[in-house]
Amino acid sequence: MSHAPHNNTDVQQQLRMGLVPTPLGMLYGSFRASETDAFFEYGERRWFDDSFAPTAMHVIYVLDGTRLARVLQTVVWVVVDEDDNGPVWEKWPIKQHRHYPTEWVRA
Repeated sequence: MSHAPHNNTDVQQQLRMGLVPTPLGMLYGSFRASETDAFFEYGERRWFDDSFAPTAMHVIYVLDGTRLARVLQTVVWVVVDEDDNGPVWEKWPIKQHRHYPTEWVRA
C-alpha cells in the first residue's frame, strides 16, 4: 500500500498561509494495480524539473517516494527510469480508480 504522506487538508492549510503554489500537491485520487492489487494514491505534479517528462501530469506515491505518471481511467503510464532518449515508461493496468472530491480545497 502506498498512501500519500499528506492529505488535502494539509494542502488547504498551505493555501490559506499564502503558499502558492503549495509545496504539497493536491491529491486527486487512488487506484489499485490490476496485476498485484497494490493500492496507490496520486496527485498534482510537484517535481524539481518541469522539463522532464512533461506529459506526466501526476505523481504517484510508491513505497520509496514518488514517481511521475500519467493516470488515465483504466491505465497508468509510470516513469520508471531514464535513458539516453529520455524517460522510460511502464504501462500499469488499473482497477478501482477513485477520484477524490477536491473542490473544497481551494474554497
